[in-house]
Amino acid sequence: MSSQEEPSPKILSQSLPESTHFLTQKPDSASSSSLSLSLSRSSIESGTSSPVPSASSSPVDSPTLKSYSHQQIQQQYDDTVATANQLPKLTAATIPSELILHIFKFITSTSDLKSCILVCKSWCSCGVEILWHKPVFSGNALVKLLITISRPTQTFPYALLIRRLNFSFLGENVSDAILSRLNGCERLERLTLGGCKRLTDIGLIGLINKAEGLVALDVSDIMNLTDAVVELVGQRCRRLQGLNVSLCKKITDTGVIAVASRCRSLRRIKLSGCENVTDNSIVLLAENCPHLLELDLTNCNQITNNAIQPVLERCAQLRELRLNSCTNLTDEAFTKSMPSFFEQLRILDLTSCALITDQTLLKIVYSAPKLRNLVLAKCGNITDEGVNHITRLGKHLHYLHLGHCSRITDHSITNLARHCTRLRYLDLACCVQLTDASVHELSHLPKLKRIGLVKCANITDSAIYALIDHRVVAHTLERVHLSYCINLTITAVLELVNCCYRLTHLSLTGVPAFLRSDLQRLCRPPPKEFNQHQRQVFCVFSGKGVKELRQYLNNVATGSVRPRITDGGPDGTDNELNITNVGEGDDLGLDDLDAEGTDLVINMESETSCQHTLRTGPDRPGLVVTFYYHGQIYEIEEPLRDELGALVAKLIEHNNVIDENQKNSPDSPPPSHFDPTTQHVFRSIKRGFKYMVIGAASIVAIGYLTVRGGHFYVEHFHCATPSMLPSKARDSLRWAYLREEIDPDLNMAQSHLNQALLIAQEQADLPLTHPIIVEIVLRIANNSVRLGNLYEARLEYQKLLQALTMAGGDENIKKAIDVVRRMSKICITMQDYKSAEKYLEWAIGILTAGQSSIINNYRYINLDLVQCNLMLAGIFAKREQFEKALSLYLGTLKKIKQQLQSSSSPENTDKDSNKDHEINWNCWEGIIMGHLGEIFYAMGKEDEALGWLQQGLKIAKSGVDDDNVGERRDCDECAGVISNNLGLIYEKDGKLWNAGAFYTQAFSFAEKANDLEGLEEASRNLERIGKELEKIDNE
Repeated sequence: MSSQEEPSPKILSQSLPESTHFLTQKPDSASSSSLSLSLSRSSIESGTSSPVPSASSSPVDSPTLKSYSHQQIQQQYDDTVATANQLPKLTAATIPSELILHIFKFITSTSDLKSCILVCKSWCSCGVEILWHKPVFSGNALVKLLITISRPTQTFPYALLIRRLNFSFLGENVSDAILSRLNGCERLERLTLGGCKRLTDIGLIGLINKAEGLVALDVSDIMNLTDAVVELVGQRCRRLQGLNVSLCKKITDTGVIAVASRCRSLRRIKLSGCENVTDNSIVLLAENCPHLLELDLTNCNQITNNAIQPVLERCAQLRELRLNSCTNLTDEAFTKSMPSFFEQLRILDLTSCALITDQTLLKIVYSAPKLRNLVLAKCGNITDEGVNHITRLGKHLHYLHLGHCSRITDHSITNLARHCTRLRYLDLACCVQLTDASVHELSHLPKLKRIGLVKCANITDSAIYALIDHRVVAHTLERVHLSYCINLTITAVLELVNCCYRLTHLSLTGVPAFLRSDLQRLCRPPPKEFNQHQRQVFCVFSGKGVKELRQYLNNVATGSVRPRITDGGPDGTDNELNITNVGEGDDLGLDDLDAEGTDLVINMESETSCQHTLRTGPDRPGLVVTFYYHGQIYEIEEPLRDELGALVAKLIEHNNVIDENQKNSPDSPPPSHFDPTTQHVFRSIKRGFKYMVIGAASIVAIGYLTVRGGHFYVEHFHCATPSMLPSKARDSLRWAYLREEIDPDLNMAQSHLNQALLIAQEQADLPLTHPIIVEIVLRIANNSVRLGNLYEARLEYQKLLQALTMAGGDENIKKAIDVVRRMSKICITMQDYKSAEKYLEWAIGILTAGQSSIINNYRYINLDLVQCNLMLAGIFAKREQFEKALSLYLGTLKKIKQQLQSSSSPENTDKDSNKDHEINWNCWEGIIMGHLGEIFYAMGKEDEALGWLQQGLKIAKSGVDDDNVGERRDCDECAGVISNNLGLIYEKDGKLWNAGAFYTQAFSFAEKANDLEGLEEASRNLERIGKELEKIDNE
């Protein structure tokens, strides 16, 4: 279509004169945002978190709809101040009670709140309400409360002020008589009585009968509770949202049906251990309470597929579903009823549902792609195929329990570790086919806190070393379960407790190396219900016990503490044996041998760099010599023969085994008293260790040079690091760049950036508003966005924004506005339009009020204001507030026109206006016209839409024609998007040939701009148009 045939805009066309002055400078990256509303790709450039405005600034309403001069703004400010001065002064007594209540909620100290009560009557009334809202019982506080609310005359109606009561920590001290004294609490909203086992229906009925506003009720573990109480709750408490009757054995379908029939607002119900509940009540619950968020049916063994199917079909908002020990469930419960998209489900517990198979997991993963906690313990039919289905949950999966799934192997666990990289809790107990290979893969999980490998008998020390060799996992592990891993040694466990400094729980029950009285003394006491055998093998270290174990093993290893070995006397007592050092007995230390020939381990340390361990006894006598050479540990184990025994005696006597202080060459003759065979052995050992050390040193040197070379390459060719930072922080920044760009691993990049941030703040003492810190935080937030952690990125931006706004100053405000744009983008992605709108209005208010000379460089408008206006208008368009969006777009366009006229005027010599040439305002003009076309089309005004789109395309084409060096891809992308929108309009009007021409044009522009999304969309449109035209030709 020629330019002569293009209609001009029909709205405000006279007030928007055309400009023929096109600038070649590339606009800000925001200009590459796509232009679409209902026609094509999203046109809204979004943002993220919650900005905190400075004390001197406040948002203004629709700041771009009017143009204010400096004099007008000053006059408005003066008028506001004059009006404020005429208002009556606000005193403590005149503050609204709602505001006082809100303020008092932030006072955490009871004594401070009591002081506030003494100020005036209104403060007293509000303070008393806060104090009695949720009484805290300590000492004899309960007695005082009962006496106070029972008095015939009271200063305040105390019973009516009570909204929440929690007696769960009082347990059996709570009786029906106590509850009867609380019947006056008619405004009670939350009542927690879990574990108060002395209560009966009598006490509960009197209280519930008055509390019609009850929202949450917890009566778990009250054995005497019957359906009468639950039926009364259904009759009286219509607003009930949460009910917990776990372990109430007498509850049946009758009570549950009464609640399900009348409490339609129910959100959470826990029926754990209610063995008399059947399918009938659960079906009715699903039909009448479709907004359920949590359903707990643990140990409800009468539940079948017939109950679960309607729950999955009707309760689409369910977040937690616990079906532990519902042994009658099969695959049909999930494969025939689960909806195609169960987005809200986060926790699913299928423990002991032994009949389900891999097919159930396939359906669950596809239907609930954001599942976070999955428990499949004792589901014996789960195989590697099922675990491979679970890997599709990817980064969303945090907690996985596969205990007793004995059919899974290393293959599926390896796949799991490589895909579900955010696992924090993993239990693989009794997965007997797993080997060290699985643990090697799991050691790369950056957030792993708990790993369970109980009874994985194939696990050896190699798995432990893999866990600690990976620094990230070593710094995150908190609980490790290794009970009955019989191949583990004390050496490996010592390395584990030394490297994992956050370790708070370590279970080693049944590990032979730890069945020693000196180690078991440090573990916690076994449970009382354990039998004698279980007590003997029990070995679990928790809290302080882990620290004591670490300290004791280290002292033994360094020789500062002598190990205490016991003989396990026949009477069941442990009699300590005093082990004599070599120097204290005979030359060979043979006086330390057990006279009875029992199997003891005796450690003897010489003053040289070797440690000798003699094993005695008839079954496995032998010698273990441990060599310490330049920080490395080497062990040689040989059976103890007569000839070797004599050789060992000589070696110990003369202390000549690989002494690092002795500088003999490999060919130097050994001591003359050795026979030739002994000399040859000695020389071979020395030569072998020398070559081993040289080889290790070479490998270390090559690795070091490779790392430093990589850092040099990054520093001088890609990402220079600030010289004012410590070298360790600079190395971390380089590592982060390598993991971001060269060898992508964003989780590792985040770890390096966090380390650099910590060093910069603590060692370099840089504030959060320092440019270096700001850059690091922005990189961390950007990586979080790339990883999909939008909430974490939003928190990073919010923390940075608060610091910048509190610091003030032009540079900080400018950075704060950039952060606001980024935050708003994330908010829009999260569909939190309200927050994004609030943040953008805050930024626009600052920009239009002229509070910053750095921001307000331009006469009429600047780039920051344009970007914020377009984002805010896009939000209005998303929410179908087209009038607001239209006004904002037109106001921005008008100011851009004025800016273009001002900068091109020959009379204008203002040096600030010359900065306009740094920005291609014409490109922004074309973008806004494209947006206006979309808005008018969405409003049903097709002619106006075509006019604006064609005008925007004309400007974009002009920018493309001026692009002689190919640097302005933005104009190509803009022209491609507008062409695609025009094609869609013509296609809907039935003008297929015109639509095809615009689609072809859009494809050409997208190809030139390297816009992959635009290419894909244009290709789809061309393919669809081609089929339509072919169909017409055939007809």
